[in-house]
Amino acid sequence: SGGVIGVVEYTRNDNEPWRPDEVELMKLIASEIGGSLRRAQLEKDSTTDELTQLFNYRYFLRQLTSETARPARSEPVGLLIFDIDSFKRIYSYYGSAVGAEVLRGVGRMVKALCGDQHYPARWGTDTFAVISPGLDLDAAFSLAEILRQKIEAQQYKTSQGDLRVPVSIGVA
Repeated sequence: SGGVIGVVEYTRNDNEPWRPDEVELMKLIASEIGGSLRRAQLEKDSTTDELTQLFNYRYFLRQLTSETARPARSEPVGLLIFDIDSFKRIYSYYGSAVGAEVLRGVGRMVKALCGDQHYPARWGTDTFAVISPGLDLDAAFSLAEILRQKIEAQQYKTSQGDLRVPVSIGVA
């Protein structure tokens, strides 16, 4: 609603002024581009957890339903659900701002490790989930172990100093 969301530049190779019909066409094109950008932003906002930048719970459930309801599915789907073991202690001792910093850091780590092949989401306050199309149980366990090791090894920078967090991961 208002505000600049992008810039469209039109150029000509000749030094002729723009005709009124060309100006109207450029306005129409710019308006369509702006509408597309606004719709894309709304879509991202409706599927993304603002704090962690992972998929949100609603999108996760929709994707899980989609991945598991395909008729004659020939490939497995791995599912990981995990939480930060010490989060309540971090939140109680350091406060909500530090808790948010830790959640953002874990979200960045999960997103980086999962790449585009998986659907990482924030499931709850300190609970995360990953849908992994094509991963059988052994491969899902391997991914879970990689996530656990990397998340626990990372020092999350916060306003109260660096913190490490343990996680517990369930795999199906």
